[in-house]
Amino acid sequence: MTDVAFGDFELDDALDHEPPDAEQVTYRIHRLRLELDELVGAHDLPTWDALTLEARAMALGIGRAIVDYIVTSHVTDPAELARTLHDARRFVATSPLPPWDDLPAGDRQIGIDLMALLLGWLARQGAV
Repeated sequence: MTDVAFGDFELDDALDHEPPDAEQVTYRIHRLRLELDELVGAHDLPTWDALTLEARAMALGIGRAIVDYIVTSHVTDPAELARTLHDARRFVATSPLPPWDDLPAGDRQIGIDLMALLLGWLARQGAV
């Protein structure tokens, strides 16, 4: 599946109560990052199709971890989810990332808004 075709929504999706599909969530997050990079004038993030198989496998693993966290924690607050994911990124980052509270307010808001989009989409899909 290419990054152009992910994020489908059928009327009957809203009637399902299946756990979120990790692949769909991964594609969605990647697409949102591409759109955000374009808005700020950065164009270094490759499209999904341009990623190596290894990079795709890693991204899917991260997507599964995010889905598992959302499903098991029942998180509904975008700010809580954004903080948790930022902290997780800090643990594995190859370069230092500042703590959540030290981020500029605008950067925190971007993270919160991205998680609100993700959680809203998952709710519309009937997945959470």
